[in-house]
Amino acid sequence: MAGIAAKVPQFKNQDEMMNNLTIYKKLTLLLAPLLLCVLAYSGFSIENNYRNWRQLSTTEKLIDFSIGLGGLTHALQVERGSTFGFIQSGGTKFTHELPEFRKATDKELTDVLTLYAELQKAALPKPVTDRVEAALHTLNMLSVTRQSVSRLGITAEEAAARYTRASS
Repeated sequence: MAGIAAKVPQFKNQDEMMNNLTIYKKLTLLLAPLLLCVLAYSGFSIENNYRNWRQLSTTEKLIDFSIGLGGLTHALQVERGSTFGFIQSGGTKFTHELPEFRKATDKELTDVLTLYAELQKAALPKPVTDRVEAALHTLNMLSVTRQSVSRLGITAEEAAARYTRASS
């Protein structure tokens, strides 16, 4: 232990210590605090940019979901109109078109449910998820309404009212 202490130079004051340092060590001591500040600022900047990126990613998913809802609403309105015509005609009009409109609505609904599943990975506020869940729940009436329409067991007004509630 005594041999190690003998190798460490002893300085009388700070000036003598600074005079014995090489220019490389002096520059390192001078630049180290600045480098630490740059690294800290970079870390905060990276964190902030990452947070912004996550928010933009959620916004992008919300926009896609909104577009999907628009497509679903349009498909429901088309199906509502053709359903109304089908019932009013006693099942003679829209017999071939109605199944195609139903398939289009089902496709849009599947797309919306897929987009919503992706969106649920983002932390959405509870009021938003509650409203979306309630809106999607109203679409459960589709199969029952379609069966009633196919057998002409519902009035055109009632069918239109159900589709209107589902697309609102």
